[in-house]
Amino acid sequence: MSPINLEEVSSAIREAETLLEKYGYTLPVKVEAEDLVDYFEAETPYSDISLAEVLKEPLLVLHELVELSEIKRRGYRIDKDIIARYHEEIYEIHLKATKVELDIALRENRLSYVAERLKAVKSWLEDPLLPPWLKEDCKALYNTFKKKLEATSSQS
Repeated sequence: MSPINLEEVSSAIREAETLLEKYGYTLPVKVEAEDLVDYFEAETPYSDISLAEVLKEPLLVLHELVELSEIKRRGYRIDKDIIARYHEEIYEIHLKATKVELDIALRENRLSYVAERLKAVKSWLEDPLLPPWLKEDCKALYNTFKKKLEATSSQS
């Protein structure tokens, strides 16, 4: 893996912040490039996407910013064990970040992006690590955006 260029990360953060602001969303706590890099160095039970891949898609950067801002607002330390230490809370925050991501994606008319992300959301319902108390939230997220996508698609 090539080393992460902090200026590239900062630039991607600024682009995602602009997109958030365009739709009236303000991050509760500022996220720095180092926060994003540290978060992607955390141990995770998922074979997740790399930071380099995330940086190519402003909507994914936006998702990570919403997630990290909430993590910082709650006072959690971003280190290699954060996901294991706060697994259920991180999953809850992840669902909230996905809601913001999908909402903005729809408003940007990124319909195929939303359709792809909904496949991921649906797969989370089968995740044995999804806390049982979040299953209904995850279902509601999927159903809400599936309906919104269908309504938007039928208008096009």
